[in-house]
Amino acid sequence: IFLLYITHGFVRLESLDWEHDRSYGMREFFLYDLHQSMLDTIVFFVIGRLYLEERRGIDQLVYILPMLVGMIYPSWTSTWGFLRHSVSMYEIVCMWPTALFEYVVGVAALDIWIIYKHVRHAHQDGVLLCKLAELLVCLSLFMAPMASDPSFHLHHWYAAWLLGMHANQKYWWSKMSQGFLWGMYINGIAVWGRDPILGCKYSYYMSVTNLCNYMQCYIDFFKEDDDDGSASDDPTSVYKPFVEPDWHNCDASSAP
Repeated sequence: IFLLYITHGFVRLESLDWEHDRSYGMREFFLYDLHQSMLDTIVFFVIGRLYLEERRGIDQLVYILPMLVGMIYPSWTSTWGFLRHSVSMYEIVCMWPTALFEYVVGVAALDIWIIYKHVRHAHQDGVLLCKLAELLVCLSLFMAPMASDPSFHLHHWYAAWLLGMHANQKYWWSKMSQGFLWGMYINGIAVWGRDPILGCKYSYYMSVTNLCNYMQCYIDFFKEDDDDGSASDDPTSVYKPFVEPDWHNCDASSAP
């Protein structure tokens, strides 16, 4: 919480002019996100093997320095013009500049090296199958149920949390990877809040099913008789899914 507080204030310095949610403060964090963030931390602690004596905790420079970089790096890169694009087929095919492709190749090369090191040493230590099973279970529980939904959005807090807990080996490069990714998680929460990975669809579902009074007009509209005389009794089923632009011909006319 202390590191999140520091990051929250730092990224909002007027002299930096970094992107952030201006309506999200520490009050909103404690009110809306504290509980879920604590659950994230517990899962990260257990799966990340931070309790093992051989990992010697996080009070070491090999962990702290990458974590500090991770707390700042995502916000710093928001000032890089060529990175201001999302990861979708339309953006990749139609909008990405050459510099962004070069950046992605460099990051991918580093990621492949780190993954190779983890797989190689897991095999040498005789725990490769265990690690793969653990990764599969986490993906099945935390990602698979939502990944196919059109509203799914891979927030960087979520990606860093999901990947970082599996950088749980005792070697320096694994500790650095986990520290950096945990810093990215802190950055994501501090800058934008712990936004749901289903975005507005989740907010809509919670608003309708909890009968929030600000949704009453919307609910009443769908309870009125349709043209065929039937009634819409379930307003939760009428959420309009996100329609992506057509990347085949770079046509964005279908975008909302």
